[in-house]
Amino acid sequence: MPYVLTRYAESAFRQIGSDTQILWGREQAAKYLNRLRSGFEQLAQRPDRGRPIEVPQSTLQFLMFRVEQHYIVYAKLDQHRVAIAAVLHQRMDVPKRVAEIPRKSIDEINRLMGRKTS
Repeated sequence: MPYVLTRYAESAFRQIGSDTQILWGREQAAKYLNRLRSGFEQLAQRPDRGRPIEVPQSTLQFLMFRVEQHYIVYAKLDQHRVAIAAVLHQRMDVPKRVAEIPRKSIDEINRLMGRKTS
């Protein structure tokens, strides 16, 4: 698979689907989640599309890219694979939420890169 979601990102993705379904219905939720998945795949094809963003709790290089109403925070695993660390709504306090990405998510990405974790 060209992208991997951390548990934290997977939880956010599922919540987005649930919230969208409640507000707009099942069909719209499916369409929106498909657009987010398409965005993940586009990032895997061209991982340098995002702009650098500091994740204070990590030394990894993270990037951020907007897809629809959400920001995708991710790290490049290799030339054609990315790890999605977080999926954040545009109305959130993005810098604050980025600083709250759990250490476990950072460790997941480090393991995917073959690095030792803390």
